[in-house]
Amino acid sequence: MKHFNLFLIFTLFSTGLSFAANAPIKQSNFVATHPLLHRINLRLMNQRRAVHTAIQQNKISATQKATFYANLRSAHQLEVGFIKQDNRQDLNSDQANQITALLDQNKQTLTTAGISENTSPKH
Repeated sequence: MKHFNLFLIFTLFSTGLSFAANAPIKQSNFVATHPLLHRINLRLMNQRRAVHTAIQQNKISATQKATFYANLRSAHQLEVGFIKQDNRQDLNSDQANQITALLDQNKQTLTTAGISENTSPKH
């Protein structure tokens, strides 16, 4: 009986993997349908990563860390507010420009602290 159970588990496991391997992969078309939102999210991610790296390398103090994260949080909240306000899935150009200006200010603050914003995200 033990051997039968092992055989059954192995058979189900191996056929399950073959079904999963043959299943088509659905890819999101998020970048094409939401280009402004994607660009803003990449900048937010890059700045978060830069601040995190600076924290690990002891380049910034605790107060600077709190300020940087507060700035990133406010940019994200502004983005979410715009999305909820219009019941849309993407930003319009004016909204994207407002958030970009906020992120540019944050980038200047990061640069003066000796932190560079990585423009090539890791996927």
